[in-house]
Amino acid sequence: MNLIAAIVNLRSRWAAARELDLLDAGEIDALSRDVGVSTERLKQVASYGDAAGGELPRFMRALNLAPERIERRYGNVIRSMSITCSICAKTHHCQRDLDRGQTVAVKSYCPNLDIIEALKSATCR
Repeated sequence: MNLIAAIVNLRSRWAAARELDLLDAGEIDALSRDVGVSTERLKQVASYGDAAGGELPRFMRALNLAPERIERRYGNVIRSMSITCSICAKTHHCQRDLDRGQTVAVKSYCPNLDIIEALKSATCR
């Protein structure tokens, strides 16, 4: 990532965290209930910015899965997987490996792999 992209990414993360800070405790609680996560997890995910979790649909497409179709059928599962992806420590490795078409490498560390494989099996029937 070049310097300009890193600065833009950092500013985006700060903006997302500030937006959440503008809400009062009741609004944050309601929002966390609406999306099905704890307030602590909501704040954590928001701190990662808009692009957090963007690797999940890319990885799924690379494995010949249609994330939009799966989300319609298994919305709660995809939401949970997106949160896991958003806070994953391997995000930069994942982006790089997906950019290079190295899905085998992503499979070696993706915390969502078991669920993805189960979804793949379920959608192939």
